[in-house]
Amino acid sequence: MNRTVILKICSLLLVMTICLTVTACKNKGGSNTVSGSSSRGASSTDSQSTDSSGSESTDSQNPDSESPDTVVSRTSSESSGGGTITVTETKNVPYDASKNPLQRGVNFSNFEYDDIEIGYDNWIFQSKYYDAVREKGFDHIRLPVNFFCHMGGAPDYKIDEEFLRKIDTIINIAISSNLKIVLDFHHFGELQTNVSGNKQKYYKMWQQLAEHYQSYPSGLVFELFNEPGNADAISKGGPDIVTPEKLIEIQEEAIKIIRKTNPTRLIVHATCWNDGAAQLMTTEPLLPNDDNLIMSVHSYEPMAFTHQGADWNNTGNPRPSTDFTEDMKYEIQLIFEMVKNYHEKYGRPVWIGEFGTLKSKAPEGARAKYADFIVETMKDAGCGWCWWEFQSGFGLYNTSRDEWVDDALMAALMK
Repeated sequence: MNRTVILKICSLLLVMTICLTVTACKNKGGSNTVSGSSSRGASSTDSQSTDSSGSESTDSQNPDSESPDTVVSRTSSESSGGGTITVTETKNVPYDASKNPLQRGVNFSNFEYDDIEIGYDNWIFQSKYYDAVREKGFDHIRLPVNFFCHMGGAPDYKIDEEFLRKIDTIINIAISSNLKIVLDFHHFGELQTNVSGNKQKYYKMWQQLAEHYQSYPSGLVFELFNEPGNADAISKGGPDIVTPEKLIEIQEEAIKIIRKTNPTRLIVHATCWNDGAAQLMTTEPLLPNDDNLIMSVHSYEPMAFTHQGADWNNTGNPRPSTDFTEDMKYEIQLIFEMVKNYHEKYGRPVWIGEFGTLKSKAPEGARAKYADFIVETMKDAGCGWCWWEFQSGFGLYNTSRDEWVDDALMAALMK
């Protein structure tokens, strides 16, 4: 073999070596593709990452060696249900309990029902709506989910994998849009009427969810219950009806289960009787030494205004249309005086997980006047809030026309 041939072969080998080295470095510092069925769908083990401002983290020796107050962003890819999305991940760190970690949010309803099959062509899987919410000035969404009707039998009570994959996808889209997301356990009539017969299923649900999402960023928040002690759910009676005392017991146990794998995850807990403010003082602070807990209250006062046009019991007599008037303000003020008293006594943040008013019968400008008053009242009480809901009956947005439905209402909410 002559010298020229040998030199060409050596040059070729050198080029191949350089290419392989560069590729390996890129794979080490870049994003990973994760299967949508992975139980750690949004996790990443990247040793080099880029945060939202474009700066890079260079701690490649130990990605968990940061101080507790350091926020680290990582990016990964999530493939689930058709299509790949980019997930920006923030390390799960403690928050300052003196500030409300959930400020302005909106409910993304759909998954709270047990008789509706939600496909990937539904609006809720489209990232443009999450971007629209963030661009409008919201910092979080709430996702109500009925897990009980998607779980297997005893003793494992396994959550259906395909259903959980859909929830993964929504969470990942929210986080990639720089929104926090509250995963709310919604509609659980059988637990309300038979606590002893269903609490093991409830504990298994939170054990699975806590393990599944333990490496997700702190922007994912767990909400233990929605409106426990709902009068409609318990009106027909049952063998073991939920009470405030039983609610405290099962929520504390659920928190302890979650804390085994999520020691600093923000958890929202509830009062009894529809998340009502009247039960705040009787729902003593659960686990008072845990600074990563927040109390949820729902406020639909006054019902004559917020539920105008509703006829959910099919009586044929829907609530009449009405404007928002001065005399309605007193009822709202009473609710938030109780909220202020609770916060001052216990120092635990309060979040209004639901409030809002139906739009179909409301006079023009009425919803904006209501929002203007209640938002100011919530600010005075130090509350974060989450409007019910993004679209549908109480909605803020028309997904068919891709537009916000009431500019005056949005201005009142986002002032």
